[in-house]
Amino acid sequence: MRPKFRFGFDSPSVIHRQLLLTIDPNASSAFDRGFDGYQYDTQTDDMSFKIGSKSLNIQGIDQISQSTILPLNVKIGTTGVITIKIDELENVDPTQGIYLKDGLNNTYHDLRASDYTSPQLWAGNYNDRFFIVFDDPTTLSNDDVVLNEDDLIIYTPQGMHSLNIKKGVEMTIDSITLTNMLGQQVKTWTVSDQNGIITVPTDQIASGNYIVSMETNYGAQSRKVIIQ
Repeated sequence: MRPKFRFGFDSPSVIHRQLLLTIDPNASSAFDRGFDGYQYDTQTDDMSFKIGSKSLNIQGIDQISQSTILPLNVKIGTTGVITIKIDELENVDPTQGIYLKDGLNNTYHDLRASDYTSPQLWAGNYNDRFFIVFDDPTTLSNDDVVLNEDDLIIYTPQGMHSLNIKKGVEMTIDSITLTNMLGQQVKTWTVSDQNGIITVPTDQIASGNYIVSMETNYGAQSRKVIIQ
């Protein structure tokens, strides 16, 4: 039986949206016809899964791991708070962790324990802030981390003006885009060398919080980093 996760979104104007995530070995983290469904009926306040530039009501992936990250598009027409929650679970392991990550504050909320209620949000689009994840990570030494084939870790080495990306051996990264918290693209890099740790310079980039977006053979990936 396929595991199914139904996530709910409640907006400041009491609009409800439900998203469906299914786990199927024939799907992938990229867009798959027959497993992924577009969002056509976008509302004034809404939430969707995000694969690249596509907005989805239904997403299918092949498996869940500690590194699985599902970006969300959120938009609200009026200032207020939103709620993101689990509406229903089917055939899901009762020990499976399910979390809502706030990429701006780098916080994790256990959706199994309670619904997530946001801080006050201005009206607008939030396309690189909220993520469904399945692990609440602890701080590890970069040298001690052992990666699965589809894992991905981004860090800034102490005392160096660079961004390092450590990836699983089966993952390839085509491009890297750095976006500030205003949603403005700051820099884009094309990746040619897939061997070892990918390093990009940050000496000309102002200190602050950024979203790193990557196009990979496992689909679009996003992480939050702090550049100092």
